[in-house]
Amino acid sequence: MTGVQTCALPICFPVTILTTWPQLYSISKHLWDVEGYHSDDYKEIYTTFSVYTRKDGNFEDFQRELNMVMDKVTYKDDDGFLVMSIFDHFLSEHGNSVSLLIHPKTKQVKVSGRWHKEDFTSLEEAFNYMRRERYYE
Repeated sequence: MTGVQTCALPICFPVTILTTWPQLYSISKHLWDVEGYHSDDYKEIYTTFSVYTRKDGNFEDFQRELNMVMDKVTYKDDDGFLVMSIFDHFLSEHGNSVSLLIHPKTKQVKVSGRWHKEDFTSLEEAFNYMRRERYYE
């Protein structure tokens, strides 16, 4: 298949065949998977990533891996925040899913979901919250 080549990691992948991309968790410490979402009118597909950390995760690794893919995220909320789902130990049980939201211009960071919303002063603070509350083992 052909497609626009996008280099998110040391390996390039065509965004048109997301389903054949290997599970990122097998080659990354903090990126779980590539995700695609359709626009409401199904004319566009938005790309994002699932992120995760373990209880003993390292912020520098998390930040480095996130920086490799941030410019590939095209899925945004109404306020312009980049939306990345957090893969955690709750596994979205009973709708208990949350996303990491980062505003590309202001660098404001939030973790938001159906029953939880929290603002953070930095990405590191949000990461530490993920290590305590939204880890995956």
